[in-house]
Amino acid sequence: MMFRNTALQTLLRGWCYTLPLWGVLSLALAMQLAHAATIPLAEAFRVSAADWLGWAVAAPVLYLLITWLPLEKSNWHRALPVQLLAGIAALALVIGVRSLFGVAPRPPQIFQHELPEGPGPGMDPNPPHGFPPPPGPGPFPPPPPFRKPPLPQPGRPRLISGPEWFFRFRLPLHLPALFVVLAAAHALYFYKRGQERERQTLELTAGLAQARLDALKMQIQPHFLFNALNSIAALVHKDPAAADEMIGALSEFLRCTLAGSARQEVPLLEELEFVRRYLAIELVRFGDRLQCDQDVPPETFGALVPMLILQPLVENAVRHGLGRISGPARLTIRARREREMLKIVVADNGPGPGGSDAGQGIGLANTRARLQELHGERGQVEIRTNGGCSVEITLPFRIP
Repeated sequence: MMFRNTALQTLLRGWCYTLPLWGVLSLALAMQLAHAATIPLAEAFRVSAADWLGWAVAAPVLYLLITWLPLEKSNWHRALPVQLLAGIAALALVIGVRSLFGVAPRPPQIFQHELPEGPGPGMDPNPPHGFPPPPGPGPFPPPPPFRKPPLPQPGRPRLISGPEWFFRFRLPLHLPALFVVLAAAHALYFYKRGQERERQTLELTAGLAQARLDALKMQIQPHFLFNALNSIAALVHKDPAAADEMIGALSEFLRCTLAGSARQEVPLLEELEFVRRYLAIELVRFGDRLQCDQDVPPETFGALVPMLILQPLVENAVRHGLGRISGPARLTIRARREREMLKIVVADNGPGPGGSDAGQGIGLANTRARLQELHGERGQVEIRTNGGCSVEITLPFRIP
């Protein structure tokens, strides 16, 4: 039932396109014929429409057949005979439409040439006197007498030869039209199939990228949770009140994170709120020694950034930078727009990364991978060490 509905919709949509198209072509040819042959436009349109409107009916049917059995390398031995038979049926349909318009092929008419008996119309039966007599026999022999052509005998109809039928049915016009319609139908079919495959490829690529992003985001959350639980375990005996406060802050952060877990990108202002809730957890451990500064202009609040893109950077700065110093710890978050790009910097006054594995942790590796999946070469991460450590991420500036 679904196939029948789809086929009917294809035919109806095809006729809605082809009838006006072939109608305009018939009208244009009729105008040219009326001008060249000095006949009424209505008569010229009847003759032109008889040739072309049949194709308006046959073309969608041929296209539907091609979508069902296209001429491909794998099935050409089955598709070719079927399409040839369909082409013959289309020609028969076109000839039938011609007969509906009253221009069907007729048997040839035989004109009888007879000598006039008596004076013709407008001639005087008694010519006036004074005309010279007709010339007598001269040096030239008289012309041979006119002989009537033999009449066809009754009961024996005259047969029309094959070449005559070929031209009377206007096959020199309709055969090229058939090949053009078949070629156009194949071109349209393969074009639509190519578009469909391209759409499926894009959907698969987008689905794969989404799966990778989800996997990367799921790596961030357990890593952060593991570190937070270690901090709570370290405080539970030393400072139970601080541990209890950290558990409450962690619960609020996880609740906020899970509420937006279905999104890959969030406004920068919402991402800064995630960072604030995370720093509320770390402030329990650092106390007044941790100072957080924020330099983010309001024009960048609505810019889209990957969800939880800043939290691993801030976590690295707190644990691997500020956690290694005993004096005041300062964390700074800056953002600015540079033309069509957004730059975000997370900086600290710690000693910076050391060793050959600096910058290769889970947080930075996931940040690079997520930016690469979302923005390609336009998403970049750079690490600088100069009186501390700063991580700068660059991504396209986009507003939802």
